[in-house]
Amino acid sequence: MIFLIVGVDRDSLTSWHESVGARDVATARRIACSHARARGIDPVVVAAVAPGQVVVAEPAPPSVSARAA
Repeated sequence: MIFLIVGVDRDSLTSWHESVGARDVATARRIACSHARARGIDPVVVAAVAPGQVVVAEPAPPSVSARAA
């Protein structure tokens, strides 16, 4: 399935997105974040969109919550 992963860069708050082919949303999220990091983006995933549905992003990892505090 093709997922559109949408998010922002933690540092610049610039939006980013990537289309990823994967079996499930967790794998698609992991692939897209890996690609973003390779381009110098520190990603925060906002949503993953698949054909005919919207999948809410997984809860933020603890490091994101701690950084916001």
